[in-house]
Amino acid sequence: MTMTRAHDAKTTVWFVSDVHLALGDQAYLEQFLAFLAAAQQQAQQLYIVGDLFEFWIGDRQADIEFYTPLFERFRELVEKGTHIGVIHGNRDFLMGSAFTDVGCELLPDEITLQLEGLGVHLSHGDQFCIHDHSYLRARVIMRSKPIRWLAALLPGAVGHGLARCYRGISERKKQKKLQATGNRFHTVKDGIEAELARSDHDLILCGHIHYYADQTLRVGGRDRRVLTTGAWEESPNYVAWTDGKIGLHRFVAGS
Repeated sequence: MTMTRAHDAKTTVWFVSDVHLALGDQAYLEQFLAFLAAAQQQAQQLYIVGDLFEFWIGDRQADIEFYTPLFERFRELVEKGTHIGVIHGNRDFLMGSAFTDVGCELLPDEITLQLEGLGVHLSHGDQFCIHDHSYLRARVIMRSKPIRWLAALLPGAVGHGLARCYRGISERKKQKKLQATGNRFHTVKDGIEAELARSDHDLILCGHIHYYADQTLRVGGRDRRVLTTGAWEESPNYVAWTDGKIGLHRFVAGS
C-alpha cells in the first residue's frame, strides 16, 4: 500500500532532487548548505527526492569529514522544526541510518501527497524508464539484499572505485540519449502516463531526467501536471508548495 502524507495550504513544503554532491567539492557543498539554511527559514517540510549525492556507497561514507557539515545542518533543521523526508535515488539507494540518526525520515520509493486536495505522486522517477529494460533489471539487482550486504563489506576505496565506474557508464548512456533528443523526457513519458492512467493523481513530481520543466499531459480524459526538476550543478532549483500553489523555482544563495 502506498504511503500517503497530507499538507495543508498553510504549510510550506520544499522539494529538491538531483543535487549530486561530489566528494571534495567544497564550494558546491556550501551552495547546498545555503539552500538548507533557506529551507530552515521558510519551509516546515523538506523532501529530498533522490540523488542527493554523486554516489553513496553506504553509511560509512558519512564518516568522511567532508560530509560533517551536511549532517550537522540536517540535524539543525530537524531540531528547529523542519521535517526532512528522504527518498532514495539511483545513485544513493544505500542511504540508511546516517540519515535517521540526525532525524531525517527515510521514505518509500514512491509516496502520495495530498496538498489541500491536490493529489501528487512523488518519486525519484527512474522507475518510469519502462522501456529501458537493462536499466530496470540492474535497478532490481543493485537494490537487492545480497548487493546491499556486499556493499557493506567492501573497503571504502573499492566501493568508491566501483561507484565511479558505474557513474561513468551511466553518464555515457545519458549523453547518447541527450544528443539524440535534446532532453530525456521521452525516456519517462510512457511510464508517467501509465502511472497517471492507473491512478487519480493530479500531478507527478520527480527528478532523474535532469529536465527543469512544468508540463501538462492529457491522460484519462483530463489534464495532469508533470513537474520535473533539473540537475543542480546546471542551475540550483527546487519545487515549492506555498499558499496553496506548487511550482518550480531557481535558487540563488542570499536572495
